[in-house]
Amino acid sequence: MEERFNISSMGFTMLETLVAVLLIAVMLAFALPNMIAFMPDYELERAAIRIESELKSARMKSMATGVPAEVVFDGDEQSFSVWSDLDGNGLTNATEMTTHGFDDAGGARFTSYFSDDGRFTPDGFFSVPGASLNLMYMIVTQPRTASYELMIVWPSGQISRYKY
Repeated sequence: MEERFNISSMGFTMLETLVAVLLIAVMLAFALPNMIAFMPDYELERAAIRIESELKSARMKSMATGVPAEVVFDGDEQSFSVWSDLDGNGLTNATEMTTHGFDDAGGARFTSYFSDDGRFTPDGFFSVPGASLNLMYMIVTQPRTASYELMIVWPSGQISRYKY
Protein backbone atom coordinates (compact mmCIF):
# COMPACT_ATOMS: atom_id res chain seq x y z
CA MET A 1 0.00 0.00 0.00
CA GLU A 2 1.28 3.43 -0.93
CA GLU A 3 1.50 6.13 1.80
CA ARG A 4 0.56 9.64 0.90
CA PHE A 5 1.88 12.72 2.69
CA ASN A 6 -0.18 15.74 3.29
CA ILE A 7 1.55 18.66 1.55
CA SER A 8 0.31 21.17 4.13
CA SER A 9 2.07 19.35 7.02
CA MET A 10 5.57 19.53 5.46
CA GLY A 11 7.83 22.51 6.39
CA PHE A 12 6.91 25.96 7.59
CA THR A 13 4.49 28.38 6.07
CA MET A 14 5.59 31.80 4.92
CA LEU A 15 3.69 33.38 7.82
CA GLU A 16 5.50 31.24 10.41
CA THR A 17 8.89 32.12 8.87
CA LEU A 18 8.06 35.85 8.89
CA VAL A 19 6.99 35.72 12.54
CA ALA A 20 10.27 33.98 13.52
CA VAL A 21 12.35 36.55 11.60
CA LEU A 22 10.38 39.40 13.15
CA LEU A 23 10.95 38.03 16.68
CA ILE A 24 14.70 37.76 16.04
CA ALA A 25 14.77 41.34 14.69
CA VAL A 26 12.97 42.67 17.79
CA MET A 27 15.39 40.86 20.13
CA LEU A 28 18.37 42.27 18.22
CA ALA A 29 16.88 45.77 18.36
CA PHE A 30 16.91 45.57 22.17
CA ALA A 31 20.33 43.88 22.48
CA LEU A 32 22.37 45.90 19.97
CA PRO A 33 22.44 49.25 21.85
CA ASN A 34 23.70 47.46 24.97
CA MET A 35 26.43 45.73 22.98
CA ILE A 36 27.53 49.02 21.40
CA ALA A 37 27.59 50.76 24.80
CA PHE A 38 29.88 48.01 26.13
CA MET A 39 32.54 48.46 23.40
CA PRO A 40 34.47 51.42 24.94
CA ASP A 41 34.92 49.48 28.20
CA TYR A 42 36.08 46.45 26.26
CA GLU A 43 38.62 48.60 24.36
CA LEU A 44 39.89 50.05 27.65
CA GLU A 45 40.32 46.58 29.14
CA ARG A 46 42.05 45.33 25.99
CA ALA A 47 44.52 48.25 26.04
CA ALA A 48 45.34 47.73 29.73
CA ILE A 49 45.79 43.99 29.26
CA ARG A 50 48.09 44.67 26.32
CA ILE A 51 50.36 46.97 28.36
CA GLU A 52 50.35 44.55 31.31
CA SER A 53 51.17 41.63 29.02
CA GLU A 54 54.11 43.42 27.40
CA LEU A 55 55.48 44.48 30.78
CA LYS A 56 55.25 40.92 32.10
CA SER A 57 56.89 39.65 28.93
CA ALA A 58 59.77 42.13 29.37
CA ARG A 59 60.24 40.98 32.96
CA MET A 60 60.27 37.31 31.95
CA LYS A 61 62.66 37.99 29.07
CA SER A 62 65.03 39.80 31.43
CA MET A 63 64.96 36.93 33.90
CA ALA A 64 65.47 34.34 31.15
CA THR A 65 68.35 36.11 29.38
CA GLY A 66 70.07 37.69 32.38
CA VAL A 67 70.00 41.08 30.62
CA PRO A 68 68.01 44.08 31.96
CA ALA A 69 64.91 45.00 29.94
CA GLU A 70 64.24 48.72 29.48
CA VAL A 71 60.66 49.94 29.15
CA VAL A 72 60.07 53.44 27.73
CA PHE A 73 56.64 55.09 27.43
CA ASP A 74 55.92 57.94 25.05
CA GLY A 75 52.63 59.58 26.04
CA ASP A 76 52.70 62.06 23.17
CA GLU A 77 52.95 59.34 20.54
CA GLN A 78 50.81 56.91 22.55
CA SER A 79 53.39 54.17 22.17
CA PHE A 80 55.87 52.30 24.31
CA SER A 81 59.07 50.41 23.60
CA VAL A 82 60.71 47.41 25.23
CA TRP A 83 64.45 47.04 24.76
CA SER A 84 66.99 44.43 25.88
CA ASP A 85 70.67 44.79 24.97
CA LEU A 86 71.15 41.10 24.19
CA ASP A 87 74.49 41.51 22.40
CA GLY A 88 75.89 43.80 25.12
CA ASN A 89 77.04 46.56 22.77
CA GLY A 90 74.99 49.32 24.43
CA LEU A 91 73.21 50.13 21.16
CA THR A 92 69.64 49.49 20.11
CA ASN A 93 69.10 47.42 17.00
CA ALA A 94 65.93 46.12 15.34
CA THR A 95 66.09 42.66 16.89
CA GLU A 96 66.46 44.01 20.44
CA MET A 97 63.64 46.58 20.48
CA THR A 98 59.90 46.28 19.98
CA THR A 99 57.62 49.32 19.80
CA HIS A 100 53.92 49.00 20.51
CA GLY A 101 51.44 51.64 19.36
CA PHE A 102 47.88 52.30 20.43
CA ASP A 103 46.43 52.80 16.94
CA ASP A 104 43.98 49.92 17.34
CA ALA A 105 42.97 50.61 20.96
CA GLY A 106 39.64 52.22 20.06
CA GLY A 107 40.55 55.60 21.51
CA ALA A 108 42.03 54.32 24.78
CA ARG A 109 45.00 56.41 25.92
CA PHE A 110 47.64 56.05 28.61
CA THR A 111 49.54 58.49 30.79
CA SER A 112 52.55 57.51 32.88
CA TYR A 113 53.46 59.32 36.10
CA PHE A 114 56.67 59.71 38.11
CA SER A 115 58.73 58.37 35.20
CA ASP A 116 58.36 57.43 31.54
CA ASP A 117 60.97 54.70 31.68
CA GLY A 118 62.06 51.88 33.92
CA ARG A 119 64.11 48.71 33.96
CA PHE A 120 63.42 45.09 34.83
CA THR A 121 66.56 43.53 36.28
CA PRO A 122 67.60 39.91 35.66
CA ASP A 123 66.46 38.99 39.18
CA GLY A 124 62.92 40.18 38.31
CA PHE A 125 62.93 43.48 40.18
CA PHE A 126 61.90 46.84 38.70
CA SER A 127 63.82 50.08 39.06
CA VAL A 128 63.44 53.61 37.79
CA PRO A 129 66.87 55.16 37.14
CA GLY A 130 67.38 58.47 38.95
CA ALA A 131 63.97 58.50 40.66
CA SER A 132 63.34 58.72 44.38
CA LEU A 133 60.08 56.78 44.01
CA ASN A 134 61.07 53.44 42.51
CA LEU A 135 57.81 52.51 40.77
CA MET A 136 55.92 53.28 37.58
CA TYR A 137 52.35 54.48 37.77
CA MET A 138 50.13 54.59 34.67
CA ILE A 139 46.53 55.42 33.97
CA VAL A 140 44.81 53.97 30.91
CA THR A 141 41.70 55.97 30.05
CA GLN A 142 38.84 55.72 27.59
CA PRO A 143 37.76 59.29 26.68
CA ARG A 144 34.31 58.11 25.53
CA THR A 145 33.45 56.91 29.05
CA ALA A 146 34.36 57.91 32.56
CA SER A 147 36.16 54.64 33.23
CA TYR A 148 39.89 54.14 33.59
CA GLU A 149 42.42 51.57 34.76
CA LEU A 150 45.30 52.28 37.10
CA MET A 151 48.46 50.22 36.64
CA ILE A 152 51.39 50.14 39.04
CA VAL A 153 54.72 48.43 38.44
CA TRP A 154 56.13 47.81 41.91
CA PRO A 155 59.84 47.61 42.80
CA SER A 156 59.33 43.85 43.30
CA GLY A 157 58.52 43.62 39.58
CA GLN A 158 54.88 42.78 40.21
CA ILE A 159 52.25 44.58 38.14
CA SER A 160 48.92 45.56 39.66
CA ARG A 161 45.90 46.65 37.67
CA TYR A 162 42.85 48.34 39.16
CA LYS A 163 39.68 49.15 37.20
CA TYR A 164 37.60 52.22 38.10
